[in-house]
Amino acid sequence: EEAAWDTDYRIVCVRELMRTMHPTTRYVLEACYLDRKKYKEVAGELGISMSMVKKHLSKALRLIRERLLKK
Repeated sequence: EEAAWDTDYRIVCVRELMRTMHPTTRYVLEACYLDRKKYKEVAGELGISMSMVKKHLSKALRLIRERLLKK
């Protein structure tokens, strides 16, 4: 039961954090992790390089890690 609450709490935290992310960072995170798109595909959609896609993902994941560790 506690594990379920912890998971729910983390989901709520990530959703709240995603609302505050820069729109491009949020889009890259959603496209790569939720829609399972390849970096190259996301880069083409946004007109940015694959390295920029990686930078946006790194930023998003860092923000999520920092938020969840504050818990």
